[in-house]
Amino acid sequence: MQQKRNNDYKQFRILIRGFYKINLSLFFICAFFLFYNINYSISQPVEKNIDSLYDEFNRNINPIHKFEVLKKICSYWRFNDYDSALVYCGLTIEMAEKLGKIEDCLEHHIVIGHMHHTAGHFSDAIEKFAFALNEFIELKDTVKIALSYNHLAMSYHQFGNLDKALEYYKEAVRLAKIVGDPRPIANYANNLATVYRRLNDYDNALYYHQLSHDLYRQADDLPGVGNVLNNMAIIFYNKGDYKNAIQLFKNAAEIREKTGNNQELGNVLFNIGFVYNAIGEVKKANEYFLKSLQLGIMLSSLPLQRTNYEMLSKNYEKIGNHKSALEYYNLFISITDSINAVRQTNRLLEIKTEQEKRIEEMHINVLLKKSELDLLTQRKSLFVFYSTLFIFIALVSFLVIILFLIRKKAKMNKMLSDQNDAILSHRDELYNRKETLELLNNELKEKDSEVSLQNELLNEKAKELNQIVLDLEHRKDEVESSLRYAAMLQNALKSSYTISSGIIHDFFVYPSQSKSLSDSSFWICESGGNIFVAVFDAPQKSISGAFYCVMVNTMLDRVVNEQMIHDPHRILDEVFNNMENTLSKSSLTDCFTTNECGFLMARINYQSMTVDFCSLNLPFILTDAKGIVKMISPYDGISSNPEFRDDYKIKIFPNEKLWIMNQATLRKYEEVANGGFTNEWEAFLSCKKSKINESIMGIVNMYENDTEMKNKLLILGFQIT
Repeated sequence: MQQKRNNDYKQFRILIRGFYKINLSLFFICAFFLFYNINYSISQPVEKNIDSLYDEFNRNINPIHKFEVLKKICSYWRFNDYDSALVYCGLTIEMAEKLGKIEDCLEHHIVIGHMHHTAGHFSDAIEKFAFALNEFIELKDTVKIALSYNHLAMSYHQFGNLDKALEYYKEAVRLAKIVGDPRPIANYANNLATVYRRLNDYDNALYYHQLSHDLYRQADDLPGVGNVLNNMAIIFYNKGDYKNAIQLFKNAAEIREKTGNNQELGNVLFNIGFVYNAIGEVKKANEYFLKSLQLGIMLSSLPLQRTNYEMLSKNYEKIGNHKSALEYYNLFISITDSINAVRQTNRLLEIKTEQEKRIEEMHINVLLKKSELDLLTQRKSLFVFYSTLFIFIALVSFLVIILFLIRKKAKMNKMLSDQNDAILSHRDELYNRKETLELLNNELKEKDSEVSLQNELLNEKAKELNQIVLDLEHRKDEVESSLRYAAMLQNALKSSYTISSGIIHDFFVYPSQSKSLSDSSFWICESGGNIFVAVFDAPQKSISGAFYCVMVNTMLDRVVNEQMIHDPHRILDEVFNNMENTLSKSSLTDCFTTNECGFLMARINYQSMTVDFCSLNLPFILTDAKGIVKMISPYDGISSNPEFRDDYKIKIFPNEKLWIMNQATLRKYEEVANGGFTNEWEAFLSCKKSKINESIMGIVNMYENDTEMKNKLLILGFQIT
């Protein structure tokens, strides 16, 4: 029944979530259509050429398509009206930012900068170009960064800030070289040369013009080559090198004749005539002026005709042909009047255009207001419709939920009534069982009290018997241990003097003056070309006499029988196995763990000059004859020093010394090392100088009459300070 209730509750939650998701989805759908039907609408302007673009923009719902249409509108106004272009380019930038089209946004910032530059608003152009440059730097687009530097340099050049122009043109050339496209490099280098020419720095100007010329040739760009040759000819003319100027002008004329650029060809021909006129060759000058004049007449270029008529009039007057001079002068005056008339006409047209533009703007404002009113009306109607739809759906959902809850409540009431009846019947049954259990419990309590009294009597008797047994066993162990350890001590003392090379006296020393000299013991013997050494270091108060006897007996047995064990823990296990008192084993383990006890066994071969050792808490240090530390052994007999030949064997050389110490002494060295030494070896050397080495524990040979044995030990370098 409980499981059924949980399933019904889960179904209810699923139903509620379903209605919630449906209502939320409908709400967002309504909001989507409402938003995209009231935004980005533009009233239809007066211009008939772009009526279709405005209609397409207003009818379209897809924001991507609307954005593409808006770009076309901006492009149209860019070449027709400056102010309108600024407005629509701004709308394009705003929409591009909302759609996340970063490149389109930056492209239209550059378009606005070009329009400001063309209109002579150089500060506004610089602001737009600088903004685009910073964005391209964040995007790490090297091509666009170089192009933005070129745009900034152009505006600074026209603005008169030639230093800034030089700086940005150079940066544009540097970045274009990184990209490797020759055409942009040529363009930027040509622009840079024009700034140097304006500064009268003709050498740098010619250098960059020549670089631009070579790159245009490489890219097969003939118009660019012709433009650079014309610029280089002007520089040679300014320098007074008329011969090179004429040659470069002629080369430029040939290229422009090939490309069919008659306007530029006419200008170059005029420049050639101007140079010939400067060097006094009037006839050749007139030939080129006449050629340029013919192109000007063919192209209907009044400025080109005017300059040629003026120069021909002056030249014919110089050579005495006054008739031709007067004729060309009259034509010059006529063309000048025509140009002035055209200028006046253009001015009147500009004034008329401005007036028409104002009227048109007023008309557009009226249309905009009307469009806004229509949009508000449309928005209101859409809002009312979608709000009504949303309320209707919410109301239906609410009614369905109410009906479901009423039905669910009836089922729950019936189920609770059935459960209540079952609980009442079960309660009566439990009351009856409770009375029966109470009677049984009283009987068990009476029996438990009798059993507990009997158990107490038995426990007291058992304790008395156990105490008697323990006392007897303890007395037995004490007697057996005393007998066994006495025998072991007697054998150990005998074996310490049973050495093949003669009698060796025991020598005891300990680093601290506060402790007894009998705390540390050394044994030395020689056999078969080897010297065997055993060292045991422990304060007597830390160990029992029994363990001391077992330890001495074990180590002497290993030394005399030439049996080496490299693992110190195996030796301890062997000693502990020979002891039966577990309490002593525990205390001795703590003694070795706290570094109070230590031992060392070594086999020294004085022919191969090697030492094979086993150590626990009793390290040693190898030094040279001057006391410089060569190596420090590990504490537990397992080497981690890379200078060891293997884990348990080291190589020594004549005049080297082997110093044996306990853990406490080595700790002193470490304390000194913490005082500023880079390693423990320097600390050891410092300890020797500061008399700390008085605490070093070493091996001293005690042979009285055996000179050969004494020399062997001295060669091996066992000493104590």
